[in-house]
Amino acid sequence: MKQDTLQQRIYDKKSLTDNEIDDLVSLLGKGCRAKRKAQIRMELEYTPDIESFGIYGRVLVTEDINGKQYGASYCAGQDYTSELATVRECLTGR
Repeated sequence: MKQDTLQQRIYDKKSLTDNEIDDLVSLLGKGCRAKRKAQIRMELEYTPDIESFGIYGRVLVTEDINGKQYGASYCAGQDYTSELATVRECLTGR
């Protein structure tokens, strides 16, 4: 199993796969309207161009050695909901 953070992907200028983007939009867009989810997806599609923030180090993308996607997760420090909102704000600039 291989685990990367969103911050590491940005640092390495490594693009996300379509499956990874789908998983991240599901994670980060939970409870959001379609327009906000579309904004998140658009930003994630251009991962190498995203400005890096330290909080991205808590967004995990996991896959097994065969390349099968296991999903995205977030490791919260104290308040899961508000921290995910911060990640969304950093991604979309709002």
